This record gives sequence, C-alpha cells and structure tokens, in this order.
Amino acid sequence: MSKVLDISESWSIFRSMIENFQQDHKRVIEIGAGARPYLSKNYVLSQGIDYTISDLSSSELTKSNTDYCRCITMDMEGDIPGNDEGRYDLVFSKMVLEHLEVPEVFHNNGLKLVSSGGVIIHFYACKFGLPSILNIVLPEKFVDWLVYKIQGRDPIMDHRFKAYYRRCLGPVPSQINWWRKMGYEVVDFHGFVGHTYLSRYWILGWCEKVWTRILLALNSAWLSSSAIVVLKVRN
Repeated sequence: MSKVLDISESWSIFRSMIENFQQDHKRVIEIGAGARPYLSKNYVLSQGIDYTISDLSSSELTKSNTDYCRCITMDMEGDIPGNDEGRYDLVFSKMVLEHLEVPEVFHNNGLKLVSSGGVIIHFYACKFGLPSILNIVLPEKFVDWLVYKIQGRDPIMDHRFKAYYRRCLGPVPSQINWWRKMGYEVVDFHGFVGHTYLSRYWILGWCEKVWTRILLALNSAWLSSSAIVVLKVRN
C-alpha cells in the first residue's frame, strides 16, 4: 500500500475500481456529485444501475442532467434521510473529502448508507500535495485566478469550494488507523504524486513532469497529491 503512483494514473484507476465493483453492486450513490455526476447516462442505462446522485447544494444539482438517476439534496455532515440507510451497495465520491469541515460525521453517515457487504470508494486531494499547500497558504483571490485563468476551469460548472483537508492523507499508518477507528476495513489504498494542472503550457508542463519524477523517486506517501481508498464496514 505504501508505494506511490504517478498522478496521471489516478483517474483511470478510479474508473476501473468503480466499474469493477459496480459489476456486483447495482445500487450506487455518488456523494457530492454536484454539476457533473461521474457516471454517464449511457453507462448507467447499459449496466442497469440504480444510480443516485446527492449534493449539499440543490443549485449545483440543477446544473446536471438528472433524467437518468435519482437526485437528492443531502448534507453528509448533518442528518441523512432515514430511508437511505443501508440502501446502497456502492457509495463513492470524487474530490469531496478535502472540503469537509467535520469528517467524522461524514464518515459515520457513510457507514449508515452502505449495505451489508457493500463498498465505499473515495478519491480525494491530500493535505501535503503541492497544489493543496498552495491552496492553503495563498490568498483566495489569487487561487481563484490560478484555477479559472491559468488552469482554465469553468467557474459555473466547476465552481471552486473552500478546502480544509481534514483527515486527508495518503496511505500512511496514521490515516489507515483513523479509518479503522471510524469503523472501516481498508480494502485498498493508493497514493498519487505530482499534478497536471499546467500541462497545457509547454515549459510549465515539463516542470510538472520533472517534479513528479522526483516525487516518485522519493516514494513517500506523505507527499501524495491525491489518494483513492476502498473501504468496507468492519465486522
């Protein structure tokens, strides 16, 4: 679990994990889906998935195409609907955990949502990755400029939310132990180093690749920019 991987592999690994687990887990909920649900309409319909998307913000959900899935406004750091407890075989999120103010409540609710034998997959940004450190120390307006102007994100569809990075580490012992204390079994855990935010710029993109190679050589999970964890409820 300790060997770190290149950030360029992260999304393909996440996709394969979701697809592999989904084969036997048809009742699926995406937490914090917002304006861009991860699973496409064609994929959901072709696989016969009972797909629910949820988000804290109803306005974010209205930006997405929801004619192929159940859509609910739900605060995972508050109270969740009683009729959703134990409903889902697969619970997953992408780039949500770093935005949590009270991660303990969120993950306690995750335990309630998943069915017996179900799995939880989270893909999240880590606290000690360079992009996260810059996000923490730089002024908000400057980060907005980097995200929307330099990185080229759409301010409407890809709105930037405040990040706290609480309990957001890669596959280091303290993080693994924390998952276990929360009541989870850690099935799989990958840390990814580097970033690709500047790949559209030739020189800056080259610098990114060099930085990533250095991080891969160091092979420290503490320096993970992002991580993917697969969890089950502990028996």
